[in-house]
Amino acid sequence: MQNIYDNKTKDINLHLDDFPFNSNYLRINEYNTHFIDEGPADATPVFLLHGVPSWSYLFRNVIPVLLKNGHRVIAPDIIGFGRSDKPREKEFYTFDRLTNHLALFIKKLNLNNIVLFGHDWGALFGLRLAVENDTKFSGLIISNGLIPRGNEKIPYLFNVWKIITKYSPVLPIGKFIDIASNTKLTKNERKAYNIPFNSTKDKIAVRLLPQLLPFKFNSPDFATAKIVWEKLEKWEKPLLTLFSDSDPITRGGDKILQNYIPGSKGQNHKVLKGGHFIPEDAAEEIGESINQFVKIL
Repeated sequence: MQNIYDNKTKDINLHLDDFPFNSNYLRINEYNTHFIDEGPADATPVFLLHGVPSWSYLFRNVIPVLLKNGHRVIAPDIIGFGRSDKPREKEFYTFDRLTNHLALFIKKLNLNNIVLFGHDWGALFGLRLAVENDTKFSGLIISNGLIPRGNEKIPYLFNVWKIITKYSPVLPIGKFIDIASNTKLTKNERKAYNIPFNSTKDKIAVRLLPQLLPFKFNSPDFATAKIVWEKLEKWEKPLLTLFSDSDPITRGGDKILQNYIPGSKGQNHKVLKGGHFIPEDAAEEIGESINQFVKIL
């Protein structure tokens, strides 16, 4: 597989003691996507998809739990985040373009029978990817995120988040994740989250994506979300929810998924102790839940 990876992208501070995985790059169109690809090439691919404002470093403690069970673990940095390229054009950052980029990523790696774990925006992208590429996926695990149905009450703290990301002159990524996790991050962990965002311009996606939600009525994204939900309401493949008990923004989202998606019936859904960035608080439990989920597929 290495022959299709493009490792020419310059990257600073690649080595992190608690993130010892090899960095790979795949060029799609004109942009390089950074990703982790660990484990046997012929094993079940577990696709870990982060949200905003994190990157694949979020899964550093989940990945070893999955590797011990023989899975192939793939964790990309969404374009605009982590060690992937960060286009400077505001017009680039749309739900359509970022989803399509991930679909091409999956196609170029020739991934099949994918088990998705999507967190935050990773849940939005993942749910859409699954229904638009259903033959590629065998099961979905959704954590602290979902595609809006259009009738949700907007949490106060989410509106605060939108204001901060839009207007604040500084965006301390590591500090945000620390605040929204129950587990106190170390100084080195906060620094690691900050490393890929070396300048204000590098944070363009962090600023823009929150402004897309909730999708405005009659916007293209709202129409897309409606179509995705129509397909999700017919989704029969297994869907598991792993939400946290202390996230004021996505609390209750798991019940929406369970109520409307047929594949969620009979699954071992869990509410884990933790904040919004639940992989920081319950990595072992998430890893073991993924392992158990894969066994039933």
